[in-house]
Amino acid sequence: FGDSKNCPYGVKQGDEIVALTKDMLDFLAANHVKAVAIACNTISTQIDLLTGYDYPIVGIVAPAAHMLAKTNVTSVGVVATAFTVSTKAYDRLIQGENPNLSIFGVSGETLAELVDEGAEDIERIDAQIHKSLDEMVKLNNPQTVILGCTHYPIVKDRFEHCFPNITFVDPAMEQVKALAKVLEADDMLCKDTKNGTFKYCTSGDPESAKKIFKKLNINTPEEILVV
Repeated sequence: FGDSKNCPYGVKQGDEIVALTKDMLDFLAANHVKAVAIACNTISTQIDLLTGYDYPIVGIVAPAAHMLAKTNVTSVGVVATAFTVSTKAYDRLIQGENPNLSIFGVSGETLAELVDEGAEDIERIDAQIHKSLDEMVKLNNPQTVILGCTHYPIVKDRFEHCFPNITFVDPAMEQVKALAKVLEADDMLCKDTKNGTFKYCTSGDPESAKKIFKKLNINTPEEILVV
């Protein structure tokens, strides 16, 4: 489920973010999901408030923070929404395991909106990436930068084009591993690896979603529902 109608979440207040998220979780519960991956970094900073559901909820921030805390880098940047940066969730989790690692957070400002429109305006996307990162890179020289908003890995190639000497991390890779462990521990892994289906629900424009699927080489879902 993608709540494009209410995007971006990163400029909202915490109580509104939690309320909107609970609406989505209720919708997913009504559709009998067995687990939920919170793809949104902003929502994941509030995951401790998302209680009362009878299925596991796996956020995207903690798995990536845990992975980076164990690396040999000494300086990590975080580019995320203003809300995510303000919570210092990545800082707290990473430095809780590795206090010697320096964390520097900056806001991606309008980048999420540009991507949500279909990620087609490359000139404006590159300009926003530079606007967000230039000063942090100049002052702090991070070896690794976390793409701390679900929209940003969609244009990971543009980050790499703008800053070819930096390693950009998509936290979803670590989240998938964490979700697999949860499903395995609860004996919920599906044994059938061939007959899965893909249904995409959105509160926004389905045509924008189709552009993103195409850009990411994802097969078009069997169903795209506007809810």
